[in-house]
Amino acid sequence: MGRSVVPRIQAVCRNCGTVNWLREKEVEQGRGKFCNPQCFHEYQSSFVDEGFFSDPNPQMAYVLGLIVSDGCIVIPHSDRGSDRKVVSIKSIDRPMLAMVMEMMGANYSITDCGLTQAGNTAWRIGIANRQIVEDVMRWGVTQRKTLTATFPPLPDEFRPDFVRGLFDGDGSVGSYRYGRRESDVCGNGRWSLRAYILGTHAVLEPIPSVFGVSCKIVSRGKISKLIAGTHEELVRMYNSMYYAAGVPCLVRKRDVFDEVLDVISVATEKPRYGREKAALVQGLLGQTGRY
Repeated sequence: MGRSVVPRIQAVCRNCGTVNWLREKEVEQGRGKFCNPQCFHEYQSSFVDEGFFSDPNPQMAYVLGLIVSDGCIVIPHSDRGSDRKVVSIKSIDRPMLAMVMEMMGANYSITDCGLTQAGNTAWRIGIANRQIVEDVMRWGVTQRKTLTATFPPLPDEFRPDFVRGLFDGDGSVGSYRYGRRESDVCGNGRWSLRAYILGTHAVLEPIPSVFGVSCKIVSRGKISKLIAGTHEELVRMYNSMYYAAGVPCLVRKRDVFDEVLDVISVATEKPRYGREKAALVQGLLGQTGRY
């Protein structure tokens, strides 16, 4: 006489999403909610607004930009064969990650990932929430998104927030000098002002329309660089991303952008610009409210 087969019921771990098959009696006793004590501890100590990425809004679009630029979806190594996915964001700016956690209503730990090649401490947050992961993937983020990332289908009013997230993750702005200083009358060379964002061509291509200008996009192998190099492009880029005083952002980059725009107002020369162009630049500067 053969052994009877005990019916099993599917139980999904609330923390990591691993599927386990338990006997009906075990489920009735309340088991199966978590894989093990570690998953229970992680679940109890980590909470997040599960609907944060469900519907577009300014904060959601900004954090999505950070994920596309400085984040990823990973599957942590597990001896129990878990297919748990984690949304991870890494940055050298710990306060920015703390700001993200506050916006998402989360209390996940911000962990030290060691030093970068430049000698800066890298910090990381990992969000192991099934709904968060599914929503982020619905907006086009994949596990290996570095070479496949695309611009998400966000409503027009939230596109500047997404671009600001991209810029805070993989962008830079600065003022430079070029030319032979010894041949310059003042001995200072000429100012070159530039901001750029790195990413795939599919991510960068829609950005000029967000700024309302025609920025240059240069291919660097499989990664491209969007460059804002004229005064008009820089001012429109600034006005688009920082459309209000209190928008979430990486403050140190906004401060540098302010300094770059200050260069425009104090420079004695505006290389390669005629009077008509100078008047246009002056008008755009007036829109920033600082001049």
